[in-house]
Amino acid sequence: MGSEDIQKPVPRRQIARLIGSSVLPMVVLSEEDIVVFVNEAFEKLVGFEGDRLIGLDCSFLGRSTTQQNPAASLGDADAIDSVSVRIAPPTIWSKQNLWVASDTEPESLRLFVPLDSVANDSLSSDKGCVLVLFVPESKSNLFRRHSETSSLVDPLLQRWFSTKGDEPWYLAGGSLKSKLLRTQIAIAKQTSGSVAILGIAGSCRDELVVSIHRARLASTATYQPSSMVTIDCRLMDNSLLDSMFEVIEETVKSHGNKAALLLSGLDLLPVELLTSLDRFLAEQPKLQLYATLADNSFSAKDPVGARLWLRLSSLTIPLPSVRERLEDLEALLVAWFQDWQWRQSTGLRDSSMRQVTQMPMTQDFKDAMFAFPWYGDLDELSTTLEHAMKAAGGQELSFDHLPVSVRTAASFIEKHQTIEPVDLDSVLESIERKLILEAIERCKGNRSAASKLLNISRARMIRRLQQWGIAPAAQDSTEDPDSPLFEEIE
Repeated sequence: MGSEDIQKPVPRRQIARLIGSSVLPMVVLSEEDIVVFVNEAFEKLVGFEGDRLIGLDCSFLGRSTTQQNPAASLGDADAIDSVSVRIAPPTIWSKQNLWVASDTEPESLRLFVPLDSVANDSLSSDKGCVLVLFVPESKSNLFRRHSETSSLVDPLLQRWFSTKGDEPWYLAGGSLKSKLLRTQIAIAKQTSGSVAILGIAGSCRDELVVSIHRARLASTATYQPSSMVTIDCRLMDNSLLDSMFEVIEETVKSHGNKAALLLSGLDLLPVELLTSLDRFLAEQPKLQLYATLADNSFSAKDPVGARLWLRLSSLTIPLPSVRERLEDLEALLVAWFQDWQWRQSTGLRDSSMRQVTQMPMTQDFKDAMFAFPWYGDLDELSTTLEHAMKAAGGQELSFDHLPVSVRTAASFIEKHQTIEPVDLDSVLESIERKLILEAIERCKGNRSAASKLLNISRARMIRRLQQWGIAPAAQDSTEDPDSPLFEEIE
């Protein structure tokens, strides 16, 4: 099947046939998280027939099995309610990307797949329809290897399922800033206090928090993605923040002191919400706190903001931008390539990507990379290298393989402007001629006065006029026209 065939919509009937015949347990939920379809494999897994599960409300909060599902008797109400809990998607999920949950059993996985992203004419005729797929223990390890390189999995999930022991690629470099960054992260992984990551907005900030939290739990428990709740502070209002508080409380009940909260983009949280957030965090002593933000300027906006900053900044880690450590750029390119090569060599990889063992770069490629301002920081650098690798197809990376935005950057064009050959003597002579003639004209032909105006000797001026073949316009009455022409000694 070619890449064009993959993009074609899959008919609804064909999807239903594939789900129904699958040996993996599958459930389809409507936009309201109501069960609309189950296959035989799922019926065998839970021990209930499909007609007793259709219409089951699987929303995370506010369930009542006996009211939501009239087919459930009092005897099996608890059992069906347990099924509902297992199917329920995470409350904080946006239903736009694949979500992987492994919070129920360490060796089993649940996949929540938005069908709208698979086909326009699928079972998901209603926006928000979700396929819930249960991966048994025997196949979970295979999926984990696949998820490390799958383009469907969220970038953070790639790190959650990763077994690579090396530090993230963007920590490479021998500059003082890079060495300090690695030291601070090592300290953060060994301590238990709150951590604040300061730097330009991007996925690397949140990814770094996940790696720190995962390292903290490695010595005592298996890391589970569901133990961390992420609040995108850009999107918060009063009602949404209150809803997130309920989710955090449920997470603390489930994971205890292993539960964590990531306040992503805290500096963008509206000032009027700082008080309620600070009050809530004061009531959650078990919660591990993390925050990412551009700077700590929000603490000066309000006294509550200053108190909240003190609560979150036990350890503050500045994440320097690419522009701040251009001396590390070549090391960052090598580290990124090693990380990319590792991702390509583990699990399933894109068949269109050729396995590459080296990343040779031409000098003009490096010059363009060093001249670019990198306003998008690490995310922009990674995207640029991904584009160049695909364009090169395993060949040497050259200037033509870079995105147009990098090739046409004003900083690069200005830095590499070509200088045309210049006859310096001709330029200087033309300037001297212009000045001498203007001086003579201003002095009404008096060469002595003109030479004093230009602070040169009269003999030098006369010699220049003779070289240019220009006869004097007038003669001074006090000077001898036949006087020898030579340079006077000053």
